[in-house]
Amino acid sequence: MLKITKMEWDTNFWNVGLYNANKLYEAEPNELDYHNELDSTPYIIQALANDSDIDYINFLVDNNFRFVESKVNLVKEVQEESEIVEVNAFQDAKVEDFHVWKDKFYSLYGGVSRFSSIGSKQKINEFYYTWVTNSIKGELDDNCVGYYGEDSLEGFITYKISNKKLVIGLIGVFPEFQGKKISQRLLCFINNLSINNNCNKIYVSTQGRNTKAINAYIKSGFLINNIMQWYYCKGGF
Repeated sequence: MLKITKMEWDTNFWNVGLYNANKLYEAEPNELDYHNELDSTPYIIQALANDSDIDYINFLVDNNFRFVESKVNLVKEVQEESEIVEVNAFQDAKVEDFHVWKDKFYSLYGGVSRFSSIGSKQKINEFYYTWVTNSIKGELDDNCVGYYGEDSLEGFITYKISNKKLVIGLIGVFPEFQGKKISQRLLCFINNLSINNNCNKIYVSTQGRNTKAINAYIKSGFLINNIMQWYYCKGGF
């Protein structure tokens, strides 16, 4: 059985009725009747399926859900500290530090974002900018750490900590500073932050098409934990 839940913040932000479909138990329902749960149009119902759960995937497809993107979940066992030379380059980021980069977030994530079927380039840019600024305030992720060069902010990483686990939200290096191994330095910093907070594992997720990020994580010691699949059911467009 599926439980359909409206995502209020997402609906208001994207101006599209966004709902999440949760599988409540293993027995496959004979049919899916969700229309009584919908109070917004156009709408998108999203479902996340394990790639090994073929029966569930086939059920979604039979009920007009269509594949959108893979979600690759990675994990790293925290064992030892990373050597960091430029410790002073890492600081808690401030919202004002991002003002000059406010229009650069689509260039970081737009090409690999599953939200490309929902919003415009401008709206997708705003979504990721909002993610970062809310994390600085502790309203989404717990914090955002910036990597600062001589003149300005060059890259950043957001994270949250719970139950001895650190979960990375977003990591980004602005286009002008890419190719300087800043993402690897940020991941080294997060590794040490995990140790200082008694975390034994670091988790991160990214889209399957984001091969550049996946390879960067693997280079930093992450292993693929599992792969899941996003399916959307759309109406009213």
